[in-house]
Amino acid sequence: KLPSKIQGMSHELKNLIKCVDNYHRRTPVDEQAIIEADKRAEEEASRMPEQKIPRKIWQRCGARPLSKVHQAYSHTWAERNPEYLHAVCDDAEAAAFVSDHYPALRP
Repeated sequence: KLPSKIQGMSHELKNLIKCVDNYHRRTPVDEQAIIEADKRAEEEASRMPEQKIPRKIWQRCGARPLSKVHQAYSHTWAERNPEYLHAVCDDAEAAAFVSDHYPALRP
């Protein structure tokens, strides 16, 4: 049974959330595996032809932990774009990144 807050969603979105929820229940978090996967993705991206736009997907999630919907979208972006690095950051991390790298853009 789905939580009441997603009862009004489309059938496709409910199925997507169920799949992500089931995946996360079956999959333990292995920080070392995540680090190794990031390194492999970075190595693969470095073998790709040079381009002006970096091969990196930035996803701003607002606050952590990610909602089931954000997890579902995040998973599909990474899965469908294996040659890209995928970075997820919350509001504070995004603000810190802009402050560190583009201080002229901050008020």
